[in-house]
Amino acid sequence: MRVKKFTPLRITVFILFSLYSATLIFAWGWVLVQSLKNPDDYVTDKLTIPNPLYFKNYLDAFTSFNDPATNTDMFGMIFNSLWYTFGSMAIQIASSVCVA
Repeated sequence: MRVKKFTPLRITVFILFSLYSATLIFAWGWVLVQSLKNPDDYVTDKLTIPNPLYFKNYLDAFTSFNDPATNTDMFGMIFNSLWYTFGSMAIQIASSVCVA
């Protein structure tokens, strides 16, 4: 079995990808923490972890949101995303089977 050598290029690429993934994970964490704050805490104190967690933001998003252009609520938008995702996946699989 061939052993891969640690070249400076491999180490540099590994470090760059590690930093990139860390920034993506940090951004997702930051968005999650900010979304669990109540509106007053969000405006006044941006650097703290919310205590208590405020899940009403998600409840409000799913119950009261309505797109006026299409008259679609949040569940309709999620269904639409899933419909296009699975529909395009089925078309891709069918075309791959025909080509293979």
